[in-house]
Amino acid sequence: MEWMWYLIAYGLGSISFGIIISKYLYQVDIRKYGSNNPGATNVSVVLGKKAGFYVLLGDLLKGSISLLIPILFKVDVNLLYVGAFAVIGHCFPVWWKFRGGKAVATSAGVLLVYNPYLALLTVLGAIIIILITRYGYLGSISIGFILFSYSLVFDDNKMLFFLFIFLLLFLHRSNFYNYLVGSEPKNEMGINTLLSIFSSKLKKIIL
Repeated sequence: MEWMWYLIAYGLGSISFGIIISKYLYQVDIRKYGSNNPGATNVSVVLGKKAGFYVLLGDLLKGSISLLIPILFKVDVNLLYVGAFAVIGHCFPVWWKFRGGKAVATSAGVLLVYNPYLALLTVLGAIIIILITRYGYLGSISIGFILFSYSLVFDDNKMLFFLFIFLLLFLHRSNFYNYLVGSEPKNEMGINTLLSIFSSKLKKIIL
């Protein structure tokens, strides 16, 4: 009966909050604007931070809920595998012709239930990469490498995390192309900007 929990997780993951919110609250098909991706980042760019926040929250929750359901029913099942199906549903949703997001938000929701400390470590690592490189997609891809590195020492699901790296690389292939042709946007705040802000605030406190 394990397949039932995987199927439920995939179904939950396939709920695209980006498409639902943009289509029914803003009368916009988000897949036709910006990067054409229904993830929280593109929604935030096209429709504003408020809409992006709601999409992010929904994508996080569906990842967490996919694990909380078998926990609630006290089912003996590999929770990380359940979470993997939720992530696959998010990336390749059956309801939306298999055009979904890029795995990050739903993966974070899965990790919050599976291992909150690992979730915090992964998010902090991704933020550091983004601050250093100023490219959001590199921070997203770094999540796979952080998780795999962690699994080499602390987790038995090494192969799953290893495959997750390739999934992230595949999902962000358009970002690699944009980078090569010079059209991939940089984040406004890099590590130098952050240090400059911190330095100015520290001077004000001292002086």
